[in-house]
Amino acid sequence: MLPLPLQKQFKIIWFPEKLFVYLPHKMMVMKSIVLHLLAAVGSFGIAVGLMQGVVQEFISFADPINEMAMCVGMLMGGVVFTCVAVQDIKNYMDSTDANS
Repeated sequence: MLPLPLQKQFKIIWFPEKLFVYLPHKMMVMKSIVLHLLAAVGSFGIAVGLMQGVVQEFISFADPINEMAMCVGMLMGGVVFTCVAVQDIKNYMDSTDANS
């Protein structure tokens, strides 16, 4: 802790809101839609790479069952992220219809 005269010179109070950039609501919604779509494409890409054997050049799996489980997990992740992105798009369209 700083001595009292230095505390008066420097503001010791920490406000976390100074660390964040506040975007308008539409920008935040569009950012989340893009993020979810990129996650879906990435998950599907990793799943296809696992099926074609490209990922096995970089990751050595101990058993083929591990490869299949990771492929199924990536496919499920891609489906989930796609559903979340579609729901985000529906919510965005509903909010723009209500505003106009």
